[in-house]
Amino acid sequence: MIKLITPEKYPDRLIVDASVILADEEKVVRDEKEDIDWLFGVEFQRESYTLEKYMERPSKFKHDDPSQRGEKAWSLRKKSEAISSICMSIDLGPIKAQKKSLNKVLYRNVIEGNQRITSNRDYIKNLWALEEETYIFGEHEGERVLIDISGLYFKDLPKMLQRRILGYQFDVYLYDIDDNLKDELYYRWNNYEAHNKSELKKAHMTTQIQLSVNKYLKMNFSKVGFNESKTDRSEHMEPILAVMALVQTNNNTKLNQDTIEEMLYRNKISDDTSLLVEGASDFLEQVYEAAQSQYQPKIVKKLFSNKLKVSLLYSAVHAVADGVRVDDFLQWAADWFIVGISETEYFTSGGDANLNKVITRINIVTDAYRDQFMSQEFS
Repeated sequence: MIKLITPEKYPDRLIVDASVILADEEKVVRDEKEDIDWLFGVEFQRESYTLEKYMERPSKFKHDDPSQRGEKAWSLRKKSEAISSICMSIDLGPIKAQKKSLNKVLYRNVIEGNQRITSNRDYIKNLWALEEETYIFGEHEGERVLIDISGLYFKDLPKMLQRRILGYQFDVYLYDIDDNLKDELYYRWNNYEAHNKSELKKAHMTTQIQLSVNKYLKMNFSKVGFNESKTDRSEHMEPILAVMALVQTNNNTKLNQDTIEEMLYRNKISDDTSLLVEGASDFLEQVYEAAQSQYQPKIVKKLFSNKLKVSLLYSAVHAVADGVRVDDFLQWAADWFIVGISETEYFTSGGDANLNKVITRINIVTDAYRDQFMSQEFS
């Protein structure tokens, strides 16, 4: 575990126990004094800028601090989203800089927000164009619309959007600190857990899909095969999204992450599908509870493993539609997924990025289910 502040890093600072402050606080109360002679924290000066003002005096800022990421750390997609956010008057947060001087000239050494401000600068200078499929919200004659600004350089934008970008206001937090404390702050600003891909998917879900997914994430069967660090970060959501994709397309889709993300991004999974799969999840949680009382733990673990979970949940969608009882479904699933599956080509049809293999694998399971329950295809 990395410790941020240690006596070894700051040998010139006296170590004072918190009990000394407590004693001073008691003394203030006892002597009825108005103040206590202690200061905490790192102070900063707040400055207000617009991008136009920044462009007029770019030499007041330095962007080459050794702590910074490379110039290409932001993708074209991320840079385009920043510009589109500005066009929609969405605040992107403050820039944080270290107060420094060179030959008695003050400048601002940017230590947080460097990619943001430099990509905005370069866009205004027409050094790059917005990515394809870049849209902003708008309104025209009382009707809400999407404005397509894909592929446009700054010079190609409507004048009102150019003015919006140049007039974008942001704060600069200016810290009068040495390099050691600068590195300390940079670490603290960037050391918190970034959103993983699973967590970021929620931003592209409808409210109903979010609710269905969140309910699934709390179910016990959904966590089988994942350690606590994974479930704490919602990384066990992938099976339910895969089943939603299968139901939505009637088993005519790849199941790799790019495909799932594309379906969410383009709103191709309906709320009705979400509710259908949510009901199957409720059903499968009951199956899991029944399995725990009827089968050995190793059998339960194998039945609800990550290798089988998508197929098992997809089969549960059929079962709910057909009114199959929990115990009957469990008996079939335990027999077929543990024993019968080995007599098929299920495991030789692996791979989520190959459409034909996904179709073949799911059809094998569906055929086995229908042989048992003579289910009718659902829509």
